[in-house]
Amino acid sequence: MPKKIYLLAPYDEIENQAQNLTLYNDDIEVIPGLLYKGLKLAIQVEENKKAEAFIARGGTAWLLQQSSRITVPVVEIPVNIYDIISALLEAREIGSKIGVLVYPNMLQGIKMLEPVLDIETEIFSIRSRQEGVKVAKSAVSKGVKVLVGGMQCCFIAKEVGIPSVLIRTSIEQIEKAIEEARRIVDIKKKEEITTKQLKAMLTYANEGIIATDQRGKVIICNPAASKLVNLSEKQILDKPIDDIIQNDISTMVLNKGKTKIGEFQKINDLDVYINYVPIRINQEILGSVITFQDVTKIQEYEQRTRSYLNIKKHEAKFTFSDIIGHSKTVIDTKRKAKQFAETNSNILLLGETGTGKELFAQAIHNYSPRKAGPFVAINCSALSETLLEGELFGYSHGAFTGAKRGGKQGLFITADNGTIFLDEISEISLSMQTKLLRVLQEKEIRPIGSDKVVTVDVRIIAASNRNLRQAVINGDFRQDLYFRLNVLPVKIPPLRERKEDIILLLNHFLRRHYPDQNFNIHPEALSYLTKYNWPGNVRELKNFAERLSFILDSTINEITLDIIQEALDSDIVRNNSRQGDIKGKTSYENYVFYLGEKTLKEIEDDIILEVLKRENYNQTRAAQKLGISRTRVWQILNRGG
Repeated sequence: MPKKIYLLAPYDEIENQAQNLTLYNDDIEVIPGLLYKGLKLAIQVEENKKAEAFIARGGTAWLLQQSSRITVPVVEIPVNIYDIISALLEAREIGSKIGVLVYPNMLQGIKMLEPVLDIETEIFSIRSRQEGVKVAKSAVSKGVKVLVGGMQCCFIAKEVGIPSVLIRTSIEQIEKAIEEARRIVDIKKKEEITTKQLKAMLTYANEGIIATDQRGKVIICNPAASKLVNLSEKQILDKPIDDIIQNDISTMVLNKGKTKIGEFQKINDLDVYINYVPIRINQEILGSVITFQDVTKIQEYEQRTRSYLNIKKHEAKFTFSDIIGHSKTVIDTKRKAKQFAETNSNILLLGETGTGKELFAQAIHNYSPRKAGPFVAINCSALSETLLEGELFGYSHGAFTGAKRGGKQGLFITADNGTIFLDEISEISLSMQTKLLRVLQEKEIRPIGSDKVVTVDVRIIAASNRNLRQAVINGDFRQDLYFRLNVLPVKIPPLRERKEDIILLLNHFLRRHYPDQNFNIHPEALSYLTKYNWPGNVRELKNFAERLSFILDSTINEITLDIIQEALDSDIVRNNSRQGDIKGKTSYENYVFYLGEKTLKEIEDDIILEVLKRENYNQTRAAQKLGISRTRVWQILNRGG
């Protein structure tokens, strides 16, 4: 039930006026209440926590204001000079000597009216009925013919046997009192809200907050501050700040008014980050506010913030349901990957180019306890060692020539509390392998050019299309890094080992271009597709499906062998008759390039581009395969052939 403003009416006329004024207002309740009866009612209402404020007149208002049991605001219905003049003029008709019998809060301005109204007054201040009776008898003995005052005065006059005149209250004064009560209640509510907000801020703030007066005595201390200094609030309040935080900075701030931000200090063996701010009013220093926080907590919040900001930018889009296939080998691989996903260990994905290693990596992330965190992927073979180091670990401002202004956050920091996918891990240098090993061992990174070490919590999923064990034997890959990465290995099968999935995948890819049409595949075409070795695996099949979609149209119901061969041979002619001889080969070796009207130079460029494609655009490996310089490969790549 909402609280209300209670108006205590001392007599019927005020009660009726107030009722009319508040007829359509739910926030005001009018109740009869005079003097001690009114006080008793007000105390009952207050104890039931129903009152926001009280409105009363004269003696009743005075009694409420004096009572220690009334804690809410009390607004007095004012008695203006015109109400007093009206009562005095009415009293003058009864007798020339007038006694004014009122409570102390109604005395203002009466004496100055004597010469104006040609009257003689005796003013008596009373605080109780008993006192009033005694004073009234004394007034009568002094020749007073009539008493003027409130309801109490009228009761006393009747008891003493003397005429009386009631000082009435105009409806305007009642309305003014109601408006004032509402204004006070509104201010009080705002103050209460502000107080509760400040209390909540102090209570739930992560920082320790201490406020001092101008002498350096603690006047405010929040729970975080008590915890950090390992003292109770009682042990801190009213104590000199230098006894709580032992240094001379607080005294300097109070004496000189200088702000100190970003100081580091030890408190109870804790490293804290601390700020000192003086409080000035009209250039006078009246105190200070000190805020401080555990440095390790700042690091924790920083990491959580980084993770939150990066989640939306780096999301894994695919799940295990996006991995198409009903072959036993795919089902077994997905089952193993799901089991591994539920752990927190590093995973090594092994598979030929185009088998869908990143698809598995994203699915594993989305199936793992880290799925709410970021997923960050990078192809290690696509960047030079220097660029790769900057991408993985980040760098500070001015770390090297060409460094981005303000520095750059590394991908390991970006992936904090999530997963980083390192594709083509076999292609990184031994030097970079050593740096990566440190991240795996220490769980921390140091950006290039920075002396700051950042702790990271990242799961690594690495991938390679090479035999890493053989790379270790050859001395190309560190054995200790291999063991760190190869905790949970997952071998992704090539498409030639899951040929029962070829048609399923082809239909899936075609459906992207023809969502409302189903194509029949002629048995000869089906045989041709399943006998073909698919050296580029699922990626090659996807590209083939895209070429096929340009040949097909809505009038074609069946995919024939001719259509298949046209789609396969649109760029290059594959010698499909020799598939039995080349089974197991996964590179460009079974390709014969179509001459057409091309020049020798153009054919040479085509071959280099095809080998680059087969080697996943690894320029070093492509150059080695072709026996040409890496510069030549780079030139072809950068002019797009």
